[in-house]
Amino acid sequence: MAFNIRKMISDGLKSGVAKTSHFEVLISPPSAFNLDPEEIRNLTYRADSVEIPGRTAMTIDQRFSMNGPVNKVPYAAVHSDVTITFLLSANMGEKIFFEKWMQSMIDTTPQGFGGSFNVKYFDNYKSNVYIRQFDDTGKLRTTIELVDSYPIIMNGVQMGWGDDSLAKLSLQFAHRYYNITTHEEENEENEEIVVDPRDPNKPILIGIDQREASTLSPSTRVFTGLASGQ
Repeated sequence: MAFNIRKMISDGLKSGVAKTSHFEVLISPPSAFNLDPEEIRNLTYRADSVEIPGRTAMTIDQRFSMNGPVNKVPYAAVHSDVTITFLLSANMGEKIFFEKWMQSMIDTTPQGFGGSFNVKYFDNYKSNVYIRQFDDTGKLRTTIELVDSYPIIMNGVQMGWGDDSLAKLSLQFAHRYYNITTHEEENEENEEIVVDPRDPNKPILIGIDQREASTLSPSTRVFTGLASGQ
């Protein structure tokens, strides 16, 4: 059979391609924070970049026969940390939010949350983070859930008089493992997830038509990027 470049392109690209700019991040803070869902939504629209997680199989060398080759046998999985970058508001509210989250893990001042330089319980600061990926039409296609996630590194914010660029905050999140959920495009067109801080394991589904017109929806953000050539 002769090589057919047109068939290769039509068959190979019929399912489309994923765009790195078509995403949003949903932060589900620890329930003890007792935040309003609107505050969580604002964090979503401040997420400038994110890294979809990967994982590594830890292996040991094993020979299955006396004279056979050495095989690598997996014995555990290591999930890589995830880096998320946020655009900072004028009052640096995003940095204050993550300062409180990290302080709920380990007190960094003698006047901290309930003690002096104490390490807190894991269940008090773990939570879930959701990375949602959309297609070219703004429909939800994939959700990656970082289970039992929490920030472990909050990088500094570089400031300088010689630069007038946007201030960004980069954080590194650890997690126990992640789940990947695929969505049928016809089922997810009119839904947006907002995580209720009182019950982080039970997201609230809000129809697009119920949102305020001034609120930037995930689909609108995707179309804005397409129109500007991003």
